Amino acid sequence: MEGEIMTPESNFVLITGATGFLGTQIIQRLLNETQHELIVLVRGNNEESALHHLKRAWREFPELNNAIGKRIHFLIGDITQKKLALPNEDYQGLVKSLTHIIHTAADLRLNAPLEELRKTNMEGTINMLELAHKVHEDHGLERFSHVSTAYVAGKRKGMIYEDSLTDEAGFLSNYEKSKYESELEVKNSDLPVSIFRPGMIVGDSKTGYIKTFNTLYTPLRLYLTEKQRFIPMDPTAKINLIPVDYVADAITHLTFKSDAEGLTFHLTSPNENLPTVEGLIKRVKCWSRRNLGLKLPRPRFTPRLAKLVNRLNSSSLIRNPQTKRKLETINILSPYFNEERQFSIKNTERFMGKFRMNWQDYLPKLLEFAVYMGFFHRSERTVHE
Repeated sequence: MEGEIMTPESNFVLITGATGFLGTQIIQRLLNETQHELIVLVRGNNEESALHHLKRAWREFPELNNAIGKRIHFLIGDITQKKLALPNEDYQGLVKSLTHIIHTAADLRLNAPLEELRKTNMEGTINMLELAHKVHEDHGLERFSHVSTAYVAGKRKGMIYEDSLTDEAGFLSNYEKSKYESELEVKNSDLPVSIFRPGMIVGDSKTGYIKTFNTLYTPLRLYLTEKQRFIPMDPTAKINLIPVDYVADAITHLTFKSDAEGLTFHLTSPNENLPTVEGLIKRVKCWSRRNLGLKLPRPRFTPRLAKLVNRLNSSSLIRNPQTKRKLETINILSPYFNEERQFSIKNTERFMGKFRMNWQDYLPKLLEFAVYMGFFHRSERTVHE
C-alpha cells in the first residue's frame, strides 16, 4: 500500500469506485468530515500508472491529490478478481485494519451483455463481501455500505418500499438485473450492512458539476442542439432526478450511524417534488431563450413513438449510423422518463430529515455547467475528455 503501513489498531475505510463521479464525492466528504484513514482500489500495471490514473481522475480536486500518501492510500487491485488481485500481505492488511467498506464500484452500461455486467456488479460484490466477512471474523466490521440503485425495482409499478426486493416483475435492462442480484447477495450476507438506492443522479445542486453527461443530459442535448420537436415520452410522467451532493451526503452520514445498520435507503426525491417531463422541458425552453437566445420549437410529446422507435431500430430501414445510435439512445432511456411508480423514502427521511431540494432551483445550475463545459456542442464525452 502506498503510504504508511497499516496496523491492527488503525481505523481505515475502504472505498471502491473512488475515481468515479459518486465515489469521488464520497471521498471528499470522508476526508473533510471524518478522521478515518481512507483506502482506494485503483487499477494499474504498477504503482506509477495507478498513481497517474488516480491523480488524473481527481485533477479537479487538488485537496484529494494532496492527501494521497497522507490520509488517502491506494492499492492496485481489481474487485472482479479473487482477493481483489492483491498480494497476500496487502489483503491481510485490509482484514486487520478495516472498520468500514463503502462499495460504489459498478458497471453502469444499461444493456451490455448480462455476463459482462455480472462480472463487476455481482461477482465484484461477492468478492467484496468475502473480504468483509474476514474483517468481521477478525475484529468486527462496523459497516458494509452498498450502493445499489432505485431501479432494482425493475418493471414494478405503484409504491416501491425500501425494504422490498423482488424480481417478480422482471427488469427493463441487464444492468437492473445485475444490480438486483448483487443487492440480494448483500442482503443475505449476515453482515452489518446499509444499502443505498439512488435514483437518476444528476450534477451538484449548488455548482452543477458532473463528470459524465448521460441519462437526463442526453435527451436535453437532442432538444437543445438538434431542436428535436418530437419527444417520445408521456408529458405527465415524473422524472426521478436526484443531485449527487444529496446522495453523497446521505451515504457518508448513514455509513457511520449505528442505527442505520440493516436498513435500505431510497435516495430519491419525494414524488411530489419530482418534475414531470413536460414541466422540465418547459423550464429548459424558457432558460435557453433567456440565457442562450435560443428559440426552440414547442415540443410534441408522443409516448407511443418509443415503441415505433424500437421497431424501426431493430429493422433494416435505418441505415445511417448516427441516426441509428440516436434511436438506440432514445429507446434505452425512454422507460426512465415514463415512471409509473413511487419510491418510499421513509427510512431516508427518518435519518436525513425532510427532503427540501427543489428541482426548479438547481436545474439552472445543471444547465449552466453543461454549457460552460461545451457539452451541447460535442459528442458524448466525460468532462475530462
